[in-house]
This record gives sequence, C-alpha cells and structure tokens, in this order.
Amino acid sequence: MKTARLIPKELIEAQWRRTHEGRMPVARLEALAAPDRTVDPGIDIYPLFVAAFEAEGGAAAGQVIRFAVREDDPANPTGTAFLADGVSAAAGYGMTDSAGVVMPTESLRAGMSPGVVFVRATAPLSGGEGIHADYTIRVSDATPAQFKILSGGDESFQVGTEVLVEAIVQLLDAAGKPIPYGTVRFHIEDPNGTQSQLESPENPMAWMAVPVDSEGKVGFYSIVSVGDGAPGKSFAIRMSRDGRAPYHDLTYRTLAIPAT
Repeated sequence: MKTARLIPKELIEAQWRRTHEGRMPVARLEALAAPDRTVDPGIDIYPLFVAAFEAEGGAAAGQVIRFAVREDDPANPTGTAFLADGVSAAAGYGMTDSAGVVMPTESLRAGMSPGVVFVRATAPLSGGEGIHADYTIRVSDATPAQFKILSGGDESFQVGTEVLVEAIVQLLDAAGKPIPYGTVRFHIEDPNGTQSQLESPENPMAWMAVPVDSEGKVGFYSIVSVGDGAPGKSFAIRMSRDGRAPYHDLTYRTLAIPAT
C-alpha cells in the first residue's frame, strides 16, 4: 500500500531562504535522461534527472521538485513506487543544485506486474502543478534469464600485452525470446590474480555498459591489458544485466612470454 508524503520540512525551509534571497520561481522543467524507457520488473529505475529553468532561461537553483507516480491502468497496476525509508510511497522529492538539476532522493522501484506508469515532476512551491516534465516507464512482461554467445571467448593472450577483445552476445528470457531494451554490463572477473584490466593500466575501467539492439544483441569491443600476475592462469570477461542476473563468463587464458 502506497502512503502519501508531505514535502519534507527541511526542503521547504531551504527553498524559503533561497526565495527571499532573490531566487526566481521555476518557469520550465525538462526531463533529461531517457524520458521514455522500458525496464525489467523489480529493478530500481535510474537516473531520473530533471532540469529546472527560470523565466529568463537560467538555472532555477534551490527549488523543491516533486516526482509523482501515476499508473496508466489503475485497475491493473504495475506496483511501481518510490521507497522512502523502506516504505512504499507515491511521490519522491529533491532540490535542484546550482545547475538547476535534480533527481529524487528516494529510489523508484519498478513493480513486478507489466504495464505503463508515468512519473511527473512538478515544482509545487514555485512553478505550480501546471509546469511539469514527464517520464514514461514501461515495465516489461519479460525477465532476462540467459545469454546466448554468438562469438568471443576461449582465446589465449601473452602476458604484458594489450589486445582487442571482441564478442557478440544475445540477451534472452527463459523461453529464448530476445530482450530488446536496456544494456548489458561487462567487467573483468579475475579470481586467479592475473591483474588483467579493461582498457590500459593508465586508464582502467571497472566496467562498461553497452545497449542491446532490437534483437537483444550487443557487441563488446575493448582493449584488454593482459596482466602478468599469474602467467598460465585465466581471467574472464563477465557479462550481466547491469550487475544483476543473469551472468555469463567468457574465459581467456594468459600465456607466459617464452624465455629467450
């Protein structure tokens, strides 16, 4: 059951101070990050960035923004809601920074039932309900369950080298149907201590996320620095659904440089 939330007192007081310091009210709101998106059931949805502008076009800093969830079909709700201190809530709040940008302080979690929800951002203390920016969130009826490897893995590289690693994979649900939205995350899993890294030692990457196409396929292309920490041992490039299941490893072996 969702609870109604009042605007937090500390946000009201902070905005009152800024208003009396000469801040102008919000004249326009703009959704910045993928305002129409499809998501997996049960995940935390981010980011939900909104930019607030004054009438003259400048950034509206220090303004309270309300984010409210509305189900497209209330008779068949998705169950999507903000989580405030672990309690389900229909709205979240945030305050714009010096650039006029804000995201809700509460997490927005997708429900477990498929359907469409709308998240409307408004400026209730300055711009009024008539000024708004909307997100459309489509909760999918499919859950990512497996990867199909189309190419990549099962190669050997000499230690101390930088190599281009390529792979093509496909994200599927349990029935083998492609998941045609979202991203796949890749990172190096190194239980044997080879010290291999994505990109170069001078510019290592913890992970990279690559969007899937309309067939659920994604191409991975990256320079890998093959470490010399454990010659003869293997490392893996692990793929996942944004750090969540399903997981799959592409294994690569390291080769010691032959003695001269």
